[in-house]
Amino acid sequence: RATKFSKSVSVQPWTDIKSAEQYGPQCTQPLVFCQSAPSSCNTEMSEDCLTLNVYTPPRAKSKARGHKYSVLVWIHGGFYQAYTAGSPYFNGLALASAARIIVVTFNYRLGALGFLKIPGVETTGNYGFYDQRLALQWVQDNIHYFGGNPNEVTVGGESAGAHATLYHMMTAGSKCLFQRAIALSPPGVEVPTAAVASKTADYLLKNLDCDTSENKLSCLRGKTAEDIATQSILLPAPDNFLHRVMRYGIYIDGLEITEGFYDQSNRDRKFGDKPVIIGTAAFDALRFVYRLLLQPVPLTYFSAVFGQWRPAITMKTQDVYLTSPVSASDIRPEISEVLTDAIFTCPARFFADRLAKENNVWIYVFNQPNLDTYTSPVSCEDRSCHVDDIPYLFRHPDEVTGVEDSYFKQLSDLMVSYIGSFVRTANPNSRRVSPKWIKYNTNPYCTIEEQEGWVPSCKHPFLELRYPDPRIVRDFRDDRCDFWDSIGYKQE
Repeated sequence: RATKFSKSVSVQPWTDIKSAEQYGPQCTQPLVFCQSAPSSCNTEMSEDCLTLNVYTPPRAKSKARGHKYSVLVWIHGGFYQAYTAGSPYFNGLALASAARIIVVTFNYRLGALGFLKIPGVETTGNYGFYDQRLALQWVQDNIHYFGGNPNEVTVGGESAGAHATLYHMMTAGSKCLFQRAIALSPPGVEVPTAAVASKTADYLLKNLDCDTSENKLSCLRGKTAEDIATQSILLPAPDNFLHRVMRYGIYIDGLEITEGFYDQSNRDRKFGDKPVIIGTAAFDALRFVYRLLLQPVPLTYFSAVFGQWRPAITMKTQDVYLTSPVSASDIRPEISEVLTDAIFTCPARFFADRLAKENNVWIYVFNQPNLDTYTSPVSCEDRSCHVDDIPYLFRHPDEVTGVEDSYFKQLSDLMVSYIGSFVRTANPNSRRVSPKWIKYNTNPYCTIEEQEGWVPSCKHPFLELRYPDPRIVRDFRDDRCDFWDSIGYKQE
């Protein structure tokens, strides 16, 4: 439980019986997010929302005194502003049963209620991040009651949940609470400084008539959670259009989060000895681009669009991505390609490069035609878009999307075999799964184990998840990722 704009604390133990047959309410958030993605939400919303869900395989409780199950703790995405662990999208029962693991999902505070740097207030504003940590601590203290092993915990997440997972790996208070990590489509957006985060708070304080208050924190606490959530998105559009998607989120609070991933990794700081799986989708940015740019974008507008993001590299980007004939009337496909590489694929390779220095790392690209994961006017047109791999992992696309896919079960079985083996053994490979998922490396020379016939290089191996022919691909988008590595990923 938590008081508004303060760190959450564990509830006091109780002795009576509490009903746990229904999901708890989702954390307060602007209604517009659930209207565009109803399958990621549930019907009830409340400020009192810090609940978690435990899914066990059959007979887990009967084995509680003997065999202990490995645990996957999942952090849901939603650009730190939306959705809930209690949606059908994250029902972990089928995954727990198929992978023979325990799955835990949980809510954390979102948007301004979870990530607000209030100017002049000497406290963290990363309340949602610390909610996540408290859930991890709960798992350590209590998962054995459900037949789980607190010494075999994997933390994973998709999108913002993957982004948060990387920061839990970096912070001392979190990284001792789990042994391995899974980050699926983590956005390579650097966390803002406290000064930048404070600008967002300034706008919100004005909207809520708290900007002239002597005690801004007390004024905010006097507002309803619904008013704060509603006003939190009615702010001037940021100059950087990427921040329109992730306006709120983890920021450098100077307490435990003292620098961003890029700064920390460039100084060769250690991230702990944890094996990691990183995943991306082949067209990760496409859905965002078509939601932000509702009308066709002519070729002549390329500089104007990218001038809102990284004006210093607009011409260099154009030279790399507009080399083949493109439609003069609509370059949204090319914009999607640029942002997929710059925000997802190439940062994922960057993360893998850094993490592989001291950890075992495996990386995949999901490239199965789209299941229309979200009910929205944006279609991914038979491509693999952002988080389209999640229904395959949680094994229930029909309930969420209403779409049948002839290869779903086969690809879902394969994905669950890899992920389940990783959660149980710290290695995604097992005797029952093929192809063998080659560990990520930066060495251009192949070992005997990695050779599968003649190949020019074993550098940067990605597992391409698709059916019927999943395969290992090497040097995946390397030319373009080399370009982004040379430019750098930090935003101006």
